[in-house]
Amino acid sequence: MKNPDDLSTAAVLALARARIADERCFCRGYLAMTAERRTAHPACATAVRWCAAGAVVAVAPQRFNADVTEALRAAALRMYGGDHIAVNDSIGHAAIMRVFDMAITMASAGKELLEATQT
Repeated sequence: MKNPDDLSTAAVLALARARIADERCFCRGYLAMTAERRTAHPACATAVRWCAAGAVVAVAPQRFNADVTEALRAAALRMYGGDHIAVNDSIGHAAIMRVFDMAITMASAGKELLEATQT
């Protein structure tokens, strides 16, 4: 696999989305959890469930506080009026998957993410 630092924003978002596409691999309130439902670091081999932010950390730790997180935040704000953490923890799996889809579309189109927060 390519170095995550070399991947496009859309590619990192797609990898993170794929990690939680199966709802059994999704969690709320924690970055990641083990099969025993204990908290875990998202990149730890024992992690089997992730929130949206945890999925990003798991696939591209160096990109967590950069363009990838901003893309999720902008999409969540535009769609739900809050950030991606609130959407993940309060609204749930289907909503955060829609947020990922919009973030991927925006990143793929090369649109300015800041513009999305101003509409």
